Amino acid sequence: MWIRPSLARCSRPRQFAFRQRQQQRVRQLSKLLPSSHAISPDTADRFLLTRELVDAVHVTVGPSTARGSDDAAGQLLPFQSLSLAYSMHPALRSLAASHALLFESLAEAPDVLQQLTMCNPCGGSVAATRLRCVTAAFEMVEPYRMNVQRLLALPPQGRQLVDEIHLVQLLCSPSPNASFLVLRELEHVHGGCSSDVLWTLLSTPCSPEVLRVVLVAALRAHATGLTAHHFQKAVHALLSNDNFFCERTFEKMHRLLVEVVLPELGAGGDGSAVNAAGAERMLNLLDVRWTPLLNKWARVYTKGVKGFLLYDCLRTLMCAAPSVETKMPSSFYVRLLGALLDASAADGAERVREGWAKMKMVASDALRLFGRNAADLRAIWVLLLKAALTLPPLSEDYQRLLEAYHLCAQCGHTVPLDRQGFLQVTRLVSAAICAGPPASAVHQFCTFLYEQDNINFLWLLDGVGTTLTDLWKTHGAAATGPAQELLITLEKLLRDRRVAGVDICANPVVSRALSRFQLGGPVAFWWTCGCGEELPCGAKRCTTCLRSSGASWKCSPCAQEHKIPCGVQPCSCGQPNPRLVAATRAGHSLCDKCGDVRDAQGVCVRCTEQRDAQSRSMVCPHCQKPYEYNALHCPHCYAVNPTKPPFYLWHCEGCDDFNYSIWSSCRTCKAPRKAGAFYVPFVPWACGCGALNHPGRFTCSSCGTGAGNHRFTCAGCCAHVAIKSLHRIVITTGGKTIPVHICPNCQALHPRSDLLLYSPLLSRHCMMCSKTIHPAHVSPCGAFHHCDRVQSVNEHYVFRCKHCAENAQQQRGELQTGYHCKHCLFPRPEVEELMVAAETDRASAAPVTAVWRCLHESEDGTLCGQWNYGWSAHCVSCCTGRPESAFECRARAQLWQCATCGRNNRPIDVLCCHNCKSGLPPVQPCGTCGMPHLSYSCRVHMQQYD
Repeated sequence: MWIRPSLARCSRPRQFAFRQRQQQRVRQLSKLLPSSHAISPDTADRFLLTRELVDAVHVTVGPSTARGSDDAAGQLLPFQSLSLAYSMHPALRSLAASHALLFESLAEAPDVLQQLTMCNPCGGSVAATRLRCVTAAFEMVEPYRMNVQRLLALPPQGRQLVDEIHLVQLLCSPSPNASFLVLRELEHVHGGCSSDVLWTLLSTPCSPEVLRVVLVAALRAHATGLTAHHFQKAVHALLSNDNFFCERTFEKMHRLLVEVVLPELGAGGDGSAVNAAGAERMLNLLDVRWTPLLNKWARVYTKGVKGFLLYDCLRTLMCAAPSVETKMPSSFYVRLLGALLDASAADGAERVREGWAKMKMVASDALRLFGRNAADLRAIWVLLLKAALTLPPLSEDYQRLLEAYHLCAQCGHTVPLDRQGFLQVTRLVSAAICAGPPASAVHQFCTFLYEQDNINFLWLLDGVGTTLTDLWKTHGAAATGPAQELLITLEKLLRDRRVAGVDICANPVVSRALSRFQLGGPVAFWWTCGCGEELPCGAKRCTTCLRSSGASWKCSPCAQEHKIPCGVQPCSCGQPNPRLVAATRAGHSLCDKCGDVRDAQGVCVRCTEQRDAQSRSMVCPHCQKPYEYNALHCPHCYAVNPTKPPFYLWHCEGCDDFNYSIWSSCRTCKAPRKAGAFYVPFVPWACGCGALNHPGRFTCSSCGTGAGNHRFTCAGCCAHVAIKSLHRIVITTGGKTIPVHICPNCQALHPRSDLLLYSPLLSRHCMMCSKTIHPAHVSPCGAFHHCDRVQSVNEHYVFRCKHCAENAQQQRGELQTGYHCKHCLFPRPEVEELMVAAETDRASAAPVTAVWRCLHESEDGTLCGQWNYGWSAHCVSCCTGRPESAFECRARAQLWQCATCGRNNRPIDVLCCHNCKSGLPPVQPCGTCGMPHLSYSCRVHMQQYD
């Protein structure tokens, strides 16, 4: 009987346990008589083997000796002697030694067997060495199988060894009734087969029908119920079977996993399910080390290019045990995406769409669970990008690419986009527009522009201009509808992202395309800059010169660059202004003051409107005092003019000054405004004396006026503080580095610094689920509603930890932001007050937050197990992102005092006291079900969820 060598075998812990058990059997059965096996005649290598046996007398026979070491030749002497049938020593020819060497030859890793075979002085291959051992073990069993009296004379453990060796013989037999014979033998094995034997049999490359019988026995034969250890050992052994590396038997082995193994997870969670021994199954899904198990699972399927079958395994696993997703590794999803990509490319065009649809579903789950990890997000995106650009047909690559971007944005994890990536999207969309109807492609492109919030406004202008040009060249006036959609999208994006000083009609590419579609006003004339760029009449700055050197226009004869916008001024060389020349040639005139084109009556519309506004006045709706209609804000109460566009202040990083939103450069250092500059609402700050002040100044207009009297009244200590004595510190919050000023006496923030911390640019987060709250959902008072509760604590406002101060820590008095202290991990004072109030009135007050447990496993299956606050998006121990799962392990957040040592404990100290490790937290009765428990969701909630 020929047995093929295994390609993947069991791990070291399994081999060690198996060898230790077999060594005990050898010692117990050392008095067994040797078999009557005929001794082989003398051969050329008899002297060498005799020398081996003499050296092997002191060697303890059994599989407990280490394999794979440098002295492997001496350790394999009993194995060589038995397999070559030269041994005369009783210990080497005993039934226990045959059993041990047989199962060790089946379970040994192929690399170790290869090393040991090379040390064999008689030569031979790995398969031949294993075959000689198996044959010798079978010959040891035959005398006992043929003689019933001799079999009954053996002790119970000896009879079990005979039955197990005979079971291997049946497993390897080519009989068509092998599965029936193995089933009958398993039922009649004396004392039942041990787990080590069953796991070894599962890794034997025999018929899948026979393996099904052994697999069912391995999963159901434990009297104490199916445990996590037995489950993962059985699956590891099955995945090590050579049948998974054979195309003829792969699908049959796959059905064993889907039809036998995975349904056990669903049955294990049901208390009514019983095993063959009549005991309830005690399989705890969280005790299984899923990371090494699923990684091995994915590697086996990926090597066989079975991505669709691996996807079926995932769906079956999620149906049987959906809570497993909280412990699944990201590497499994990455391997599954790669396997689906390979399978889609290998199976032909007929399964490409199915493969792409399954990749999107897998990526959606992966982003939901691991999108908060930057490395995992990049790994998922790389596979999606590769699939979108390489799968056939190539005519749908733009659609797949936009779907991939949309999928990431929909899951709340927008992929960072650079200029090359944006140009790639624009190029593919333009090709799709030229190839067919443009409506669908333009709509998807507009959705892409809305979702990618990190696109530079210059990229937007270039991308929309290129798309509009391709629309006109390919479809002409028939594409007016898609062109109008692009125009509306561009205007909204520039307005929402607070881009000032950009006129769409001044862009030459966009203006020319809009004039062709007749969407904008007519262009009175076109003028040519000295650099060769042709520009519309409304453009006072050349786009090419502005991007290359920051100049407004360039003189053609002398090549002099001018910084002042192109109006009516001539060049210093005497050459007239090119814009003025073009206007005169077209029969138009330019305004001498602002440079705009005058109308047919020679009137400048812009200057006329400004003069009319200066002569008008309006009443402030807040203080009821009059002020100029053209003013940006009320000079009395600093309320924003409601007739003007949204008004705010942007912060200059160079000089820490605030500037109006209509300014494109800083008023102090003249530095240009950067894209994505930090901005704050235009809201006055209140001095300690009660006066309202301009948000752009530090000095109070009431108590700090006068020559050399730049002061304000501190609201914390009521002191009259000089502006020069303020201390400047830098605070990092919300991913932004913000400079603030504090009082030198009481360390309180200057009221104007509060405006920075209340900026809408700083995203708020829910205290329960840690999700980002859109600024539009936050009320003017700073509160928002999420997770069925109103949350008013602003995590960006500074606080000082009282626990660090009480314990005289080095960080005493340090200003921090966030919901908890970054040193001692106690909640901030406002949150503690809410927790105490909720514990006092548990019947009516809703819990402030909950704590969640990190179930991340390392590569070797080690569980993190750290408890974290509900507002934490990453684990404080392993820094792994929090998965978004309905099966998250949550507990009630409560502040408690240890009854053993008297120390105060944090809400994340769920199981025991952080100080003495022995005190237990008090368990109060639940306000819903009345039963005491630590879980956040009680049984009533779980029944309603089911």
